[in-house]
Amino acid sequence: MKKTIKNLAFFALLIFFLPSCDEVLDINEDPSKVSNPTLDVLLPEIEFRTARVHFGQSYTACQVAHQMDNYTGYYTSVNLSNVWFNIYTKVLNNAQVMIDQAEANGSSDYVGIGKLLQAHSLGILTDTWEDVPYTEALKGSENIKPIYDKQEAVYNNVLRLIDEGIAALEAGDSFLKAGSDDMIYGGDVDKWIKFGHSLKARYLLHLSNKTVNWDEVQNEAKLGILENADNFALSYEEGIPNPWYTRVAIAIQTGNLSLAPSRFLVNKMNGLHGMPLDPRLSAMMERSATSDTTDYFGLAEWDDTPLQNSDLTSNTWYGQKETPMLMFTAAETHFIMAEAALHTGNMLAESFENGIKAHMSMLGVEPGTYVADVNDGDIGIDDIMTQKFIALYLNGEVWTDMRRHQFDPNIFLGFVVPDDSEGRLGGPAQRSLYPASETTRNGKNVPVVEILKKMWRD
Repeated sequence: MKKTIKNLAFFALLIFFLPSCDEVLDINEDPSKVSNPTLDVLLPEIEFRTARVHFGQSYTACQVAHQMDNYTGYYTSVNLSNVWFNIYTKVLNNAQVMIDQAEANGSSDYVGIGKLLQAHSLGILTDTWEDVPYTEALKGSENIKPIYDKQEAVYNNVLRLIDEGIAALEAGDSFLKAGSDDMIYGGDVDKWIKFGHSLKARYLLHLSNKTVNWDEVQNEAKLGILENADNFALSYEEGIPNPWYTRVAIAIQTGNLSLAPSRFLVNKMNGLHGMPLDPRLSAMMERSATSDTTDYFGLAEWDDTPLQNSDLTSNTWYGQKETPMLMFTAAETHFIMAEAALHTGNMLAESFENGIKAHMSMLGVEPGTYVADVNDGDIGIDDIMTQKFIALYLNGEVWTDMRRHQFDPNIFLGFVVPDDSEGRLGGPAQRSLYPASETTRNGKNVPVVEILKKMWRD
Protein backbone atom coordinates (compact mmCIF):
# COMPACT_ATOMS: atom_id res chain seq x y z
CA MET A 1 0.00 0.00 0.00
CA LYS A 2 1.38 3.37 -1.01
CA LYS A 3 0.91 6.06 1.61
CA THR A 4 0.94 9.67 0.55
CA ILE A 5 1.16 13.08 2.12
CA LYS A 6 -2.54 13.89 2.20
CA ASN A 7 -3.06 16.98 4.26
CA LEU A 8 -1.10 20.23 4.08
CA ALA A 9 -2.96 21.57 7.10
CA PHE A 10 -1.72 18.58 9.05
CA PHE A 11 1.87 19.54 8.31
CA ALA A 12 1.17 23.11 9.28
CA LEU A 13 0.18 21.68 12.65
CA LEU A 14 3.44 19.78 12.80
CA ILE A 15 5.36 23.00 12.27
CA PHE A 16 3.62 24.39 15.36
CA PHE A 17 4.76 21.45 17.44
CA LEU A 18 8.19 20.83 16.02
CA PRO A 19 11.27 22.90 15.10
CA SER A 20 11.27 24.71 11.76
CA CYS A 21 13.34 23.02 9.04
CA ASP A 22 15.00 26.35 8.23
CA GLU A 23 16.33 27.00 11.71
CA VAL A 24 20.04 26.45 12.31
CA LEU A 25 19.74 24.48 15.52
CA ASP A 26 22.08 22.83 17.96
CA ILE A 27 22.17 19.05 17.63
CA ASN A 28 21.37 18.93 21.33
CA GLU A 29 18.05 20.74 21.19
CA ASP A 30 16.16 19.88 24.36
CA PRO A 31 13.36 17.37 23.54
CA SER A 32 11.36 18.80 26.45
CA LYS A 33 10.76 21.91 24.34
CA VAL A 34 8.52 19.89 22.01
CA SER A 35 4.90 20.49 23.04
CA ASN A 36 4.16 16.85 23.91
CA PRO A 37 2.94 15.72 20.47
CA THR A 38 1.31 12.29 20.35
CA LEU A 39 2.77 9.29 18.55
CA ASP A 40 0.52 9.74 15.52
CA VAL A 41 1.74 13.33 15.15
CA LEU A 42 5.41 12.51 15.65
CA LEU A 43 5.64 9.60 13.20
CA PRO A 44 4.62 11.35 9.93
CA GLU A 45 6.89 14.30 10.68
CA ILE A 46 9.86 11.98 11.31
CA GLU A 47 9.14 10.05 8.10
CA PHE A 48 8.82 13.24 6.08
CA ARG A 49 12.18 14.46 7.42
CA THR A 50 13.75 11.03 6.81
CA ALA A 51 12.90 11.42 3.13
CA ARG A 52 14.38 14.94 3.17
CA VAL A 53 17.58 13.61 4.73
CA HIS A 54 17.79 10.94 2.05
CA PHE A 55 17.27 13.51 -0.70
CA GLY A 56 19.76 15.99 0.76
CA GLN A 57 22.52 13.42 1.05
CA SER A 58 21.74 11.85 -2.33
CA TYR A 59 21.73 15.22 -4.14
CA THR A 60 25.43 15.65 -3.33
CA ALA A 61 26.43 11.97 -3.25
CA CYS A 62 25.15 11.30 -6.76
CA GLN A 63 27.40 14.11 -8.02
CA VAL A 64 30.47 12.76 -6.23
CA ALA A 65 29.72 9.29 -7.63
CA HIS A 66 28.93 10.81 -11.06
CA GLN A 67 25.43 9.52 -11.47
CA MET A 68 24.53 13.15 -12.04
CA ASP A 69 26.86 15.96 -13.04
CA ASN A 70 26.47 19.66 -12.43
CA TYR A 71 26.03 22.22 -15.20
CA THR A 72 28.10 24.73 -13.20
CA GLY A 73 31.18 22.53 -12.95
CA TYR A 74 33.01 19.91 -10.95
CA TYR A 75 32.73 20.13 -7.17
CA THR A 76 35.42 21.94 -5.21
CA SER A 77 34.20 21.02 -1.73
CA VAL A 78 31.56 18.89 -0.02
CA ASN A 79 29.42 20.36 2.72
CA LEU A 80 26.13 18.82 3.81
CA SER A 81 25.27 20.98 6.81
CA ASN A 82 21.52 20.85 6.16
CA VAL A 83 21.59 17.06 6.24
CA TRP A 84 23.44 17.16 9.57
CA PHE A 85 20.84 19.45 11.16
CA ASN A 86 17.88 17.52 9.77
CA ILE A 87 19.26 14.20 11.03
CA TYR A 88 19.86 15.42 14.55
CA THR A 89 16.96 17.80 15.15
CA LYS A 90 14.28 16.35 12.89
CA VAL A 91 14.91 12.60 12.92
CA LEU A 92 17.12 11.32 15.74
CA ASN A 93 15.84 13.74 18.35
CA ASN A 94 12.14 13.48 17.50
CA ALA A 95 12.39 9.71 17.03
CA GLN A 96 13.83 9.45 20.53
CA VAL A 97 10.87 11.44 21.87
CA MET A 98 8.56 8.98 20.08
CA ILE A 99 10.45 5.92 21.33
CA ASP A 100 10.45 7.13 24.94
CA GLN A 101 6.73 7.88 24.80
CA ALA A 102 5.97 4.55 23.12
CA GLU A 103 7.99 2.60 25.67
CA ALA A 104 6.13 4.37 28.48
CA ASN A 105 2.72 3.30 27.17
CA GLY A 106 3.65 -0.13 25.83
CA SER A 107 3.39 0.68 22.11
CA SER A 108 6.11 -1.61 20.80
CA ASP A 109 5.24 -1.01 17.14
CA TYR A 110 6.15 2.66 17.45
CA VAL A 111 9.30 1.70 19.37
CA GLY A 112 10.37 -0.59 16.53
CA ILE A 113 9.58 1.89 13.79
CA GLY A 114 11.38 4.65 15.69
CA LYS A 115 14.53 2.61 16.13
CA LEU A 116 14.64 1.59 12.47
CA LEU A 117 14.23 5.23 11.42
CA GLN A 118 17.02 6.21 13.80
CA ALA A 119 19.26 3.46 12.40
CA HIS A 120 18.60 4.62 8.84
CA SER A 121 19.57 8.25 9.52
CA LEU A 122 22.43 7.39 11.87
CA GLY A 123 23.85 5.23 9.09
CA ILE A 124 23.63 8.10 6.60
CA LEU A 125 25.29 10.33 9.20
CA THR A 126 28.38 8.17 9.66
CA ASP A 127 28.56 7.32 5.95
CA THR A 128 28.74 11.06 5.24
CA TRP A 129 31.05 12.26 8.04
CA GLU A 130 32.62 9.11 9.63
CA ASP A 131 33.00 10.03 13.35
CA VAL A 132 29.89 11.74 14.77
CA PRO A 133 28.30 12.49 18.15
CA TYR A 134 25.92 9.77 19.30
CA THR A 135 26.39 8.39 22.82
CA GLU A 136 26.50 11.90 24.31
CA ALA A 137 24.12 13.49 21.79
CA LEU A 138 20.35 13.97 22.12
CA LYS A 139 20.66 14.99 25.78
CA GLY A 140 19.58 18.58 25.39
CA SER A 141 21.05 21.07 27.83
CA GLU A 142 22.62 18.26 29.84
CA ASN A 143 25.49 18.12 27.34
CA ILE A 144 25.95 20.81 24.74
CA LYS A 145 29.45 19.66 23.73
CA PRO A 146 29.19 15.93 23.02
CA ILE A 147 32.20 13.81 22.12
CA TYR A 148 32.47 12.29 18.66
CA ASP A 149 32.08 8.51 18.56
CA LYS A 150 34.39 6.57 16.25
CA GLN A 151 32.80 5.17 13.12
CA GLU A 152 33.24 1.58 14.28
CA ALA A 153 31.18 2.33 17.41
CA VAL A 154 28.55 4.17 15.36
CA TYR A 155 28.17 1.16 13.06
CA ASN A 156 27.73 -1.08 16.10
CA ASN A 157 24.95 1.22 17.28
CA VAL A 158 23.30 1.20 13.85
CA LEU A 159 23.21 -2.61 13.91
CA ARG A 160 22.01 -2.63 17.53
CA LEU A 161 19.15 -0.25 16.73
CA ILE A 162 18.12 -2.45 13.81
CA ASP A 163 18.09 -5.60 15.94
CA GLU A 164 16.14 -3.86 18.70
CA GLY A 165 13.72 -2.37 16.18
CA ILE A 166 12.99 -5.74 14.57
CA ALA A 167 12.55 -7.37 18.00
CA ALA A 168 10.08 -4.68 19.10
CA LEU A 169 8.04 -5.11 15.91
CA GLU A 170 8.03 -8.88 16.27
CA ALA A 171 6.77 -8.65 19.87
CA GLY A 172 3.19 -8.33 18.64
CA ASP A 173 1.89 -6.74 21.83
CA SER A 174 1.69 -3.07 20.89
CA PHE A 175 -0.87 -1.00 22.84
CA LEU A 176 -1.12 1.62 20.09
CA LYS A 177 -0.63 0.63 16.46
CA ALA A 178 0.40 2.83 13.57
CA GLY A 179 -2.12 3.27 10.77
CA SER A 180 -2.74 6.18 8.42
CA ASP A 181 -0.15 8.21 10.34
CA ASP A 182 2.50 5.87 8.89
CA MET A 183 3.04 7.42 5.45
CA ILE A 184 5.50 4.74 4.37
CA TYR A 185 3.90 1.39 5.20
CA GLY A 186 0.47 2.27 6.61
CA GLY A 187 1.21 0.45 9.84
CA ASP A 188 2.09 -2.83 8.10
CA VAL A 189 4.45 -4.39 10.65
CA ASP A 190 5.59 -7.15 8.29
CA LYS A 191 6.83 -4.57 5.79
CA TRP A 192 8.71 -2.70 8.51
CA ILE A 193 10.39 -5.95 9.56
CA LYS A 194 11.43 -6.62 5.97
CA PHE A 195 12.89 -3.12 5.79
CA GLY A 196 14.81 -3.81 9.01
CA HIS A 197 16.40 -6.94 7.56
CA SER A 198 17.33 -5.20 4.30
CA LEU A 199 18.81 -2.30 6.27
CA LYS A 200 20.89 -4.71 8.33
CA ALA A 201 22.13 -6.42 5.16
CA ARG A 202 23.15 -2.98 3.81
CA TYR A 203 25.20 -2.08 6.87
CA LEU A 204 26.81 -5.49 7.17
CA LEU A 205 27.80 -5.12 3.51
CA HIS A 206 29.34 -1.72 4.27
CA LEU A 207 31.88 -3.53 6.42
CA SER A 208 33.18 -5.57 3.49
CA ASN A 209 36.67 -4.13 4.03
CA LYS A 210 36.58 -5.15 7.70
CA THR A 211 35.14 -8.34 9.18
CA VAL A 212 32.04 -9.51 7.34
CA ASN A 213 30.06 -12.75 7.42
CA TRP A 214 28.81 -13.09 3.86
CA ASP A 215 26.32 -15.81 4.79
CA GLU A 216 24.81 -13.43 7.35
CA VAL A 217 24.57 -10.67 4.74
CA GLN A 218 22.78 -13.00 2.37
CA ASN A 219 20.47 -14.42 5.02
CA GLU A 220 19.41 -10.95 6.21
CA ALA A 221 18.75 -9.92 2.61
CA LYS A 222 16.57 -13.00 2.03
CA LEU A 223 14.31 -11.79 4.84
CA GLY A 224 14.20 -8.27 3.46
CA ILE A 225 12.57 -6.22 0.71
CA LEU A 226 12.35 -8.50 -2.33
CA GLU A 227 9.35 -6.96 -4.11
CA ASN A 228 8.69 -3.38 -5.17
CA ALA A 229 5.45 -3.39 -3.18
CA ASP A 230 7.63 -3.45 -0.05
CA ASN A 231 9.98 -0.62 -1.07
CA PHE A 232 10.91 1.81 1.73
CA ALA A 233 9.60 4.91 0.01
CA LEU A 234 7.62 8.06 0.74
CA SER A 235 5.11 9.07 -1.92
CA TYR A 236 4.25 12.66 -2.79
CA GLU A 237 1.26 14.57 -4.08
CA GLU A 238 0.47 17.69 -6.11
CA GLY A 239 0.73 20.02 -3.13
CA ILE A 240 3.98 18.58 -1.77
CA PRO A 241 5.95 17.30 -4.80
CA ASN A 242 9.06 15.18 -4.87
CA PRO A 243 12.19 17.34 -4.31
CA TRP A 244 13.81 15.91 -7.46
CA TYR A 245 10.93 17.52 -9.36
CA THR A 246 11.25 20.89 -7.64
CA ARG A 247 15.06 21.06 -7.52
CA VAL A 248 16.01 19.54 -10.88
CA ALA A 249 13.19 18.55 -13.24
CA ILE A 250 11.10 21.71 -13.19
CA ALA A 251 14.25 23.85 -13.26
CA ILE A 252 15.09 22.44 -16.68
CA GLN A 253 11.85 23.88 -18.06
CA THR A 254 12.64 27.35 -16.71
CA GLY A 255 16.27 27.44 -17.80
CA ASN A 256 17.64 27.11 -14.27
CA LEU A 257 20.00 24.28 -15.05
CA SER A 258 21.38 22.30 -12.10
CA LEU A 259 22.05 18.58 -12.52
CA ALA A 260 21.84 16.21 -15.44
CA PRO A 261 22.49 12.49 -15.97
CA SER A 262 26.25 12.06 -16.21
CA ARG A 263 28.25 10.84 -19.14
CA PHE A 264 29.53 8.12 -16.80
CA LEU A 265 25.98 6.84 -16.24
CA VAL A 266 24.64 7.34 -19.74
CA ASN A 267 27.60 5.57 -21.33
CA LYS A 268 26.72 2.49 -19.27
CA MET A 269 23.29 2.53 -20.83
CA ASN A 270 23.68 3.76 -24.43
CA GLY A 271 25.87 0.94 -25.69
CA LEU A 272 29.22 2.78 -25.62
CA HIS A 273 30.79 0.51 -22.99
CA GLY A 274 30.22 -2.65 -24.94
CA MET A 275 26.89 -3.26 -23.23
CA PRO A 276 23.54 -3.63 -24.98
CA LEU A 277 21.33 -0.59 -25.34
CA ASP A 278 19.45 -0.23 -22.07
CA PRO A 279 15.63 -0.10 -22.40
CA ARG A 280 15.46 2.07 -19.26
CA LEU A 281 17.04 5.08 -20.96
CA SER A 282 13.83 6.79 -22.04
CA ALA A 283 12.22 6.25 -18.63
CA MET A 284 15.16 7.69 -16.70
CA MET A 285 16.07 10.67 -18.91
CA GLU A 286 14.73 12.75 -21.77
CA ARG A 287 16.63 13.95 -24.82
CA SER A 288 16.64 17.65 -25.54
CA ALA A 289 14.04 18.80 -28.04
CA THR A 290 16.85 20.40 -30.04
CA SER A 291 18.95 17.25 -30.15
CA ASP A 292 19.89 16.26 -33.68
CA THR A 293 20.41 12.60 -32.78
CA THR A 294 18.35 9.77 -31.35
CA ASP A 295 21.31 8.72 -29.19
CA TYR A 296 21.63 9.71 -25.54
CA PHE A 297 24.68 11.63 -24.30
CA GLY A 298 25.32 12.54 -20.67
CA LEU A 299 26.90 15.60 -19.08
CA ALA A 300 30.59 15.69 -18.15
CA GLU A 301 30.92 18.69 -15.85
CA TRP A 302 34.66 19.11 -16.44
CA ASP A 303 34.22 19.23 -20.25
CA ASP A 304 34.00 22.81 -21.56
CA THR A 305 32.18 21.71 -24.71
CA PRO A 306 30.22 18.64 -23.68
CA LEU A 307 28.15 16.64 -26.14
CA GLN A 308 25.13 16.49 -23.84
CA ASN A 309 21.45 16.10 -24.67
CA SER A 310 19.91 14.20 -21.74
CA ASP A 311 18.11 15.59 -18.69
CA LEU A 312 16.02 14.59 -15.71
CA THR A 313 12.72 16.23 -16.64
CA SER A 314 9.13 16.06 -15.43
CA ASN A 315 8.48 13.64 -18.31
CA THR A 316 10.83 11.05 -16.83
CA TRP A 317 9.86 8.47 -14.22
CA TYR A 318 12.04 9.98 -11.49
CA GLY A 319 11.24 13.61 -12.28
CA GLN A 320 7.48 13.63 -11.74
CA LYS A 321 5.73 15.43 -8.89
CA GLU A 322 4.31 12.26 -7.37
CA THR A 323 7.29 9.95 -7.82
CA PRO A 324 8.11 8.41 -4.42
CA MET A 325 11.36 9.11 -2.61
CA LEU A 326 13.03 5.72 -2.93
CA MET A 327 15.13 5.13 0.18
CA PHE A 328 15.45 1.34 -0.08
CA THR A 329 14.25 -0.79 -2.97
CA ALA A 330 13.91 -4.45 -3.84
CA ALA A 331 16.60 -3.97 -6.49
CA GLU A 332 19.14 -2.95 -3.85
CA THR A 333 18.37 -6.02 -1.74
CA HIS A 334 18.86 -8.32 -4.72
CA PHE A 335 22.19 -6.70 -5.61
CA ILE A 336 23.35 -7.02 -1.99
CA MET A 337 22.56 -10.73 -2.29
CA ALA A 338 24.45 -10.88 -5.57
CA GLU A 339 27.59 -9.33 -4.07
CA ALA A 340 27.40 -11.72 -1.12
CA ALA A 341 26.94 -14.60 -3.57
CA LEU A 342 30.37 -13.89 -5.05
CA HIS A 343 31.71 -15.09 -1.69
CA THR A 344 29.14 -17.76 -0.76
CA GLY A 345 28.54 -19.25 -4.20
CA ASN A 346 24.76 -19.19 -3.68
CA MET A 347 22.19 -17.60 -6.00
CA LEU A 348 24.58 -15.35 -7.93
CA ALA A 349 22.91 -15.34 -11.35
CA GLU A 350 19.40 -15.35 -9.85
CA SER A 351 20.07 -12.41 -7.55
CA PHE A 352 21.86 -10.46 -10.28
CA GLU A 353 19.00 -10.88 -12.72
CA ASN A 354 16.34 -10.24 -10.08
CA GLY A 355 17.97 -6.90 -9.25
CA ILE A 356 17.73 -5.74 -12.87
CA LYS A 357 14.20 -7.06 -13.27
CA ALA A 358 12.99 -5.41 -10.06
CA HIS A 359 14.22 -2.02 -11.24
CA MET A 360 12.78 -2.42 -14.71
CA SER A 361 9.45 -3.54 -13.29
CA MET A 362 9.31 -0.49 -11.03
CA LEU A 363 9.86 1.76 -14.07
CA GLY A 364 7.31 -0.15 -16.14
CA VAL A 365 10.00 -1.15 -18.65
CA GLU A 366 9.98 -4.42 -20.57
CA PRO A 367 13.43 -6.06 -20.33
CA GLY A 368 13.34 -7.75 -23.75
CA THR A 369 16.64 -9.59 -24.19
CA TYR A 370 18.62 -7.14 -22.04
CA VAL A 371 18.89 -9.30 -18.90
CA ALA A 372 20.04 -12.32 -20.85
CA ASP A 373 22.48 -10.19 -22.84
CA VAL A 374 24.23 -8.74 -19.77
CA ASN A 375 24.44 -12.12 -18.02
CA ASP A 376 27.23 -13.79 -19.94
CA GLY A 377 27.58 -16.59 -17.39
CA ASP A 378 30.65 -15.00 -15.79
CA ILE A 379 29.19 -12.40 -13.46
CA GLY A 380 31.84 -10.36 -11.62
CA ILE A 381 31.84 -7.51 -9.16
CA ASP A 382 32.10 -5.05 -12.07
CA ASP A 383 28.85 -6.40 -13.54
CA ILE A 384 27.07 -6.19 -10.19
CA MET A 385 28.27 -2.67 -9.45
CA THR A 386 27.33 -1.48 -12.95
CA GLN A 387 23.77 -2.73 -12.67
CA LYS A 388 23.41 -1.58 -9.06
CA PHE A 389 24.68 1.87 -10.08
CA ILE A 390 21.92 2.12 -12.67
CA ALA A 391 19.19 0.67 -10.46
CA LEU A 392 20.04 2.95 -7.52
CA TYR A 393 19.66 6.08 -9.61
CA LEU A 394 19.48 9.18 -7.35
CA ASN A 395 20.34 7.15 -4.25
CA GLY A 396 23.37 8.18 -2.17
CA GLU A 397 24.17 4.54 -1.47
CA VAL A 398 26.11 4.45 -4.75
CA TRP A 399 28.71 6.76 -3.19
CA THR A 400 29.30 4.26 -0.39
CA ASP A 401 29.60 1.43 -2.92
CA MET A 402 32.27 3.33 -4.83
CA ARG A 403 34.20 4.14 -1.67
CA ARG A 404 34.03 0.52 -0.49
CA HIS A 405 35.53 -0.54 -3.79
CA GLN A 406 38.13 2.27 -3.80
CA PHE A 407 36.69 3.93 -6.94
CA ASP A 408 38.48 1.12 -8.81
CA PRO A 409 38.35 1.86 -12.59
CA ASN A 410 38.39 -1.89 -13.25
CA ILE A 411 35.08 -2.09 -11.38
CA PHE A 412 33.65 1.31 -12.33
CA LEU A 413 34.63 1.40 -15.99
CA GLY A 414 34.83 4.93 -17.34
CA PHE A 415 35.00 6.74 -13.99
CA VAL A 416 36.95 9.99 -14.43
CA VAL A 417 38.61 12.14 -11.79
CA PRO A 418 39.32 15.57 -13.30
CA ASP A 419 42.60 17.31 -12.52
CA ASP A 420 42.82 19.75 -9.62
CA SER A 421 42.81 22.87 -11.73
CA GLU A 422 40.22 25.62 -11.25
CA GLY A 423 39.75 24.70 -7.60
CA ARG A 424 38.72 21.12 -8.24
CA LEU A 425 39.41 18.58 -5.54
CA GLY A 426 41.66 16.46 -7.73
CA GLY A 427 40.25 13.25 -6.34
CA PRO A 428 36.96 11.60 -5.43
CA ALA A 429 35.51 12.93 -2.17
CA GLN A 430 35.48 10.44 0.70
CA ARG A 431 33.41 12.55 3.12
CA SER A 432 31.75 15.87 3.85
CA LEU A 433 33.27 18.67 5.88
CA TYR A 434 31.72 19.14 9.32
CA PRO A 435 29.26 22.05 9.64
CA ALA A 436 30.92 25.34 10.53
CA SER A 437 28.54 25.73 13.45
CA GLU A 438 29.94 22.53 14.97
CA THR A 439 33.45 23.93 14.83
CA THR A 440 32.18 27.10 16.51
CA ARG A 441 30.16 25.39 19.26
CA ASN A 442 32.04 22.18 19.83
CA GLY A 443 35.45 22.80 18.28
CA LYS A 444 37.36 20.88 20.94
CA ASN A 445 35.66 17.65 19.93
CA VAL A 446 35.27 18.11 16.15
CA PRO A 447 37.79 15.93 14.27
CA VAL A 448 40.15 17.55 11.79
CA VAL A 449 39.52 15.79 8.49
CA GLU A 450 40.54 15.90 4.85
CA ILE A 451 37.86 15.36 2.21
CA LEU A 452 40.07 12.97 0.23
CA LYS A 453 41.07 10.82 3.22
CA LYS A 454 39.40 7.40 3.42
CA MET A 455 37.10 6.55 6.28
CA TRP A 456 37.78 3.77 8.78
CA ARG A 457 35.15 1.68 7.03
CA ASP A 458 37.04 1.74 3.73
